[in-house]
Amino acid sequence: MSASDESSNATNPTSGNRKMPPARARRPWAMHSGSSSSPSTTLRSLLPEADYRGENVTVAGCTDDPRRVRTGDLFFASARSANELRNALSQALARGCSAVVTDLPITDLPVPVCRVTNVRRAYGEACHARWGHPAKKLRVIGVAGKAGKTTTACLIARILAESGHTVGMFSSLGYFDGEESLPATASTPKPPELARRLAQMRSHGCTHVVLEVSDAAIAREGLAGMELDALCLTNTTASVENKKPSRNCRTLAAVDSLADDGFLVVNNDDPVLRRALAHIDRAALSVGIDAPAEITGTEVERHLGEETFLLTAGWETFPVRTRLMGRHHIHNCLAAAAVGLVYGIPMETVVRGLEQVDTVPGRMQPVTCGQPFAAFIDAADTPQALKRAIDTIRPATDKRIICVFTPGSLRSRADAWAKALTSVDVPVLTTGSPRDDFDRLCGVVVPGMADPKTLRRIADRAEAIAWALNEADEGDTVLIAGRGHKPWRPAGDHRPLIDDYQFARQWLYQEVDLRWPLT
Repeated sequence: MSASDESSNATNPTSGNRKMPPARARRPWAMHSGSSSSPSTTLRSLLPEADYRGENVTVAGCTDDPRRVRTGDLFFASARSANELRNALSQALARGCSAVVTDLPITDLPVPVCRVTNVRRAYGEACHARWGHPAKKLRVIGVAGKAGKTTTACLIARILAESGHTVGMFSSLGYFDGEESLPATASTPKPPELARRLAQMRSHGCTHVVLEVSDAAIAREGLAGMELDALCLTNTTASVENKKPSRNCRTLAAVDSLADDGFLVVNNDDPVLRRALAHIDRAALSVGIDAPAEITGTEVERHLGEETFLLTAGWETFPVRTRLMGRHHIHNCLAAAAVGLVYGIPMETVVRGLEQVDTVPGRMQPVTCGQPFAAFIDAADTPQALKRAIDTIRPATDKRIICVFTPGSLRSRADAWAKALTSVDVPVLTTGSPRDDFDRLCGVVVPGMADPKTLRRIADRAEAIAWALNEADEGDTVLIAGRGHKPWRPAGDHRPLIDDYQFARQWLYQEVDLRWPLT
């Protein structure tokens, strides 16, 4: 199976062991073109409470990007500077916008101007109103947090599908609209695409939608105009095990998008979320491993490629055996189980759904090609995420850990990388793509190393992965981190893009019969 196939299966809750429903005739839909063809509507019907200057024009579409304005579109104007605003308005008018919505003091435009108090919120409200508020006709479950969002979303979707629901999904791995898997433009689409795809999911018979809510979407008020039926808060620190409160609590702002009768699922092992829970006026269910919670998990045993834990809710306790490993994955499972139980899904079905998610692309994804050592692909590109991945495999690794890693940011502290690599026997620093400045990446990591000579530095990612796999021997574990499911192109290579999983599989299959023949 190719990596793209696995990604499609991950975003399609009906993939796996469940039988697919009979194929249905394809519906014509505007999303297959660059613009949407929902019925045109009027400006005042989209934003009835705004302050208007000008006539009530017909609106063909909504955008906040002046480069994407089409004739008849409603342009939402916001800018950091007066010069930037002038340029944006000039471009939007030249491209044929029918009106301008803004929270800035703009006058003397040749088109109607609509004044609002918050242009970002108005943007979301107008987009969802234009598509008939599709979220009101669906149960939308949001998943927010610093880490674990993608895996938790996949788990929730599979539990709901296992109970017979038709589930749509938005995640960084891709989208599923009830009929087909689609590539993701972002883990959380911007309001025009989000509203349009929600409407399509509804038309395809979806009853539930699982939505990965990114920090970027929260910052830009990307959920304005819709309400969530449920919201899972995974963590705020990206490292629950460290128990260090984060100064950035943007995750908590997602609670504003929860419907009055919606419910929260909160990780009680996260100190920030645990404290915040006492001040949130919403129905909530807590989950945890260490802290007291309403749904708890108890780790039983861990092997490379397998985790067993006990899931307890009320008087019921069920064993769960999953191929995904780590305490962080138990937290993901607990959050997903909580959602399923609130929706009245029997515990047996919840457990079956958890166990059927045996791989999530780029999230501690095993690479098994007959080699005598373990290999995993993970998206970890921060010191905290990398340490979590290493701590997951260390107890189950008999010999060495060989770790290929790439910093995702030049702002990370060198001592944090050194701490993350403490349990690694052979660290290998490389780039994420040929465009990365390798010298600057070295400058982020090397100063924190007690002995820089122990750090192998290989600029070309393909060469670094091949070296690590060639270096590994029986009982070792190779962790390839930093890219996850995201594709890249080897330096000087004009072939199609490849991801870490595909590259590792290709290399191993070429070498396994030569280096490790069957005896």
